[in-house]
Amino acid sequence: MSEECLSTGEILDSLEFGYWCTETKVTGSIPVVVKLDMLPLLLLATMVSAAPLSRLDRIADLIAALQRYYSSDCVFLVHDVENHQMSVRSYKALVMVKKMLLYRGISVFTRVLGEGYDQPTCSLMIPLQVLYTSKTRLKYYGAKVSAALGLTNVRWLIWLEHNPDSLDNIFEGIDISYGSEVLFLQWTDSGAILTEVFRFRKDLPLQKLIFANWNRVEGLVTHESNRLIRRSDFHGLTLDVAVLHEPPNTILYKETDRPLEVTGYYGQVWRILEQKLNFT
Repeated sequence: MSEECLSTGEILDSLEFGYWCTETKVTGSIPVVVKLDMLPLLLLATMVSAAPLSRLDRIADLIAALQRYYSSDCVFLVHDVENHQMSVRSYKALVMVKKMLLYRGISVFTRVLGEGYDQPTCSLMIPLQVLYTSKTRLKYYGAKVSAALGLTNVRWLIWLEHNPDSLDNIFEGIDISYGSEVLFLQWTDSGAILTEVFRFRKDLPLQKLIFANWNRVEGLVTHESNRLIRRSDFHGLTLDVAVLHEPPNTILYKETDRPLEVTGYYGQVWRILEQKLNFT
């Protein structure tokens, strides 16, 4: 890299990657020489005025709101490729969001998708993991994503580089189990929508539930905080179950040409659950 930067934005980029400029020419009607001791002011002006940084500041606010909601002691920023394989734009976005979260007093770490889940986390609380990826990479790393999102001791926020047209297409071929907690971020003109996604079974359609709305005025507004209540409709799913004949709790009756009938205390409870949760 040369010893001159052409804009304040390039100065910021250079600092992100460990380069320093001794002086620069700011583009405009009058070229101006900027000395190194003016970098703090330039950085401040760039962070306030640059549109990309404004968007990153929004994601930092949203992540901080989720971290408080879940009472997570730390946040993991997860990327799906090694650092040296990431695009410059993606790398800078992660670096800036990490700095913004640290500035907000949140412990934040970075890791590569599929690595480090067997290592101790930052606390006994379930951590919040933010996966920064793209539609193309999400499909390419489908198996790795399925394994990660299927973990039941992790909470996920999926943050795509661009809003998708359809969530069904995004998660095609990706298994997100019923017991997992995965939120998908979609930006709107006024803020963001967080959609909870999961599957009752790998071969069944993707379930999509609005978990919360977020904006900078009201913050995080959740629709239903109880996850079991949110997922209380099984949409007529047929479950494969096994039962033992153990009177009086479970009593089995089998007549010719008739299905097995289960009565007793557990049998009655099962019938109530079938009606309440809509399964057979």
